Amino acid sequence: MEVLQVGLDWVPHLTVLHIFRCNEPLLATVKRRKLQWFGHVTRHDNLAKTILQGTLEGGRRRGRQKKSWQDNIAEWTSLSLSERLAAARNRRAWRQISIFTATLSPQRPGGEGTRFKLSNMSVPRLLSEETAKCYDNWSGNYEKELMTQLKCTAPRECADAMEKTMGGSNRKEVRVLDVAAGTGLCAEELVKKGFTNIDAVDGSQGMLDLAEKKQIYRRLICDFVGPKPLDIENNTYDAIACCSGFAAGHLKEDCLPELIRVVKPGGYIVITFREEWLHHYEDYKDKLEPAMARLQDKGLWERVSREVFPNFYPGKNGITIVYKVL
Repeated sequence: MEVLQVGLDWVPHLTVLHIFRCNEPLLATVKRRKLQWFGHVTRHDNLAKTILQGTLEGGRRRGRQKKSWQDNIAEWTSLSLSERLAAARNRRAWRQISIFTATLSPQRPGGEGTRFKLSNMSVPRLLSEETAKCYDNWSGNYEKELMTQLKCTAPRECADAMEKTMGGSNRKEVRVLDVAAGTGLCAEELVKKGFTNIDAVDGSQGMLDLAEKKQIYRRLICDFVGPKPLDIENNTYDAIACCSGFAAGHLKEDCLPELIRVVKPGGYIVITFREEWLHHYEDYKDKLEPAMARLQDKGLWERVSREVFPNFYPGKNGITIVYKVL
């Protein structure tokens, strides 16, 4: 039998795997199985799902928190919670994600995620109530995951666009509705720019409870934004900021007339989201922008700008579309 002598010099990880005829790196196997188990548990309502999502009652211990399952899945896939939950509902799609992510992730611990692409994959639609429940469960870790782990720039980009759009207006008097407000990340950026007369609407009471603690909103409305009229009078706001509201399982094009209804003639609607949704998500591909164009053809609004920007998430483009209400 041939004996292999290995010295103390550092040997590349993949070289060792090749020598010992290992087809799949151990870390990749761990990731693949962990991702597949996440998908299996997420598709069913049971105690394992409750524990996995961190929704058991009680507080967390003091000190630095250990990484959770959700932290791992977020880093490896670079998908937000709502995107992960939507994708996991499709068994075949999630299996593709698991294999792709495990195979192409860096082989050494601590590397960046794969920045998984959703192209050529059908992402199931979550019901509004399901989406709200997901965000209620996620609210405690939402900002950590979105801003620290995924390094999302959307709130700042949306606020920058609002600042540019409103020009020399007296920002303290500009009445803004923050649509899909979440925990108030976009509103915090707006406040930094002098906008202080802000209301919020979001379907998740858990997210709004956290937003309320920041004391940046005049009014908080818990409701789903869609074709059904909100508890808001016509022509109420000078502007709408909608940051990341358009995503899998979130707002659809049928909410656009309602956004127009609550904005004063001459007011503006600023919409920021991930650009790839326009190309790969069934509800938006060849639907969202054509719906916007039809509303313009009807004389309800006119487009002011459409700008693609880099690094919505690292490696992912974002887009900001601004319309003026007529």
